[in-house]
Amino acid sequence: MGSGLGPDTLLSRYLPDRRFLFVLPRAVCLQSLHPTIATGITQHALLNRRVWLHHKRTVTQAIRIAFTDVDMRPYIRFAHEEVKGRDPAGHKYHALNPDVFHFQHATYVESLVMMVNTFIRKLDEREHEQLYQQCCAWYRRYGISTRPMPASWAEFGEYFEDACRTQLSAG
Repeated sequence: MGSGLGPDTLLSRYLPDRRFLFVLPRAVCLQSLHPTIATGITQHALLNRRVWLHHKRTVTQAIRIAFTDVDMRPYIRFAHEEVKGRDPAGHKYHALNPDVFHFQHATYVESLVMMVNTFIRKLDEREHEQLYQQCCAWYRRYGISTRPMPASWAEFGEYFEDACRTQLSAG
């Protein structure tokens, strides 16, 4: 398997774990608090009653991308190219904006690590870094700019905390 995501990786061990399904609503809720993601879903996920179906499809595809040898970059571009518009404040948005796309992936990464640390075992610092680097390889498979992707697990923690504090809204 390309990109260093073979069967002997931490990502391959933990991402398919069904306990990950129990923490995914947390990731989805964090995504829904992001103004751009919320606007895109509201405007493009057909009707609000289909939001959870949209998220189910999105999560399923994200996990598939981590394990397939098929180049999914064209699929990602095609599936998101028309998800654009203006938010309620009148600002332009696009689903392929690297900052937005990375935040969505970051919610999966943070939830995966939280799941492992809570339900399986506490990872040591080396394992956190190893799993994070594998999640970075997973992200690269989307074909979206890695500019917003922190270089290390420690930097990711700072990024995620800052993003949740400054980018998410309750309104």
